Order: sequence, then structure tokens, then C-alpha cells
Amino acid sequence: MSYPYQIKSEAAYREAYQKSIEQPEAFWSSVAEHFVWKKKWDKVLSWNFKEPRV
Repeated sequence: MSYPYQIKSEAAYREAYQKSIEQPEAFWSSVAEHFVWKKKWDKVLSWNFKEPRV
């Protein structure tokens, strides 16, 4: 079985890493598309550095 973010080379790692830094919402949304969800998310990323939720 092949997974969409199964990194097969250093170049592929660098490409995925760069996308995760430059376009984090697009990157994590594409990763999340490969999971089975009862309900699709409304937001990809949601955080507040002043009031963290752990």
C-alpha cells in the first residue's frame, strides 16, 4: 500500500516540507483528505498563541 505522504526521497521530503511551510492550510488539507471523516472539517488550522488550547 502506498500512502500519499510516504516520502521516498530527500527531494520529495524537501518539497513536502516547503509546501507545509509556505501553504500550511493547503498542505494539511491534502493530507487530511486521505482519512475517513464522519464530518468534513470547516477549518484546516485554528490556533491562538495568546490562549492555547491543549
